[in-house]
Amino acid sequence: MNKEEILKRAREENKGVDAVLQKAKTEGAKISMAVGAAACMLLNFLDRIFLHTDVIGDTCWIIYGIMASTSLLVQGIYLKKKSYLIGSVFSAVFVILLAVFLFVGVYHA
Repeated sequence: MNKEEILKRAREENKGVDAVLQKAKTEGAKISMAVGAAACMLLNFLDRIFLHTDVIGDTCWIIYGIMASTSLLVQGIYLKKKSYLIGSVFSAVFVILLAVFLFVGVYHA
């Protein structure tokens, strides 16, 4: 393949995709994950201080873990990178374990 064929193919693949919009969505996703992590930390802290439980904080981490796992899964599928897919599987396993241990701890305490 020569340079012109590669450029033509790239133009066809990116047809209708606004680079600025794509960059904004990517940055928005990164920032929202960071804000989500901060919110989980804050809720976990407030839960322990005021309610003296771990249920709300642990539930927040389960939700955040699901978000992170899904994000890695989507990136792995679109970028065709096994490392993201493996990270998604590990994240999902840890989230499931956290949920199981939370359930066992709450209902068998």
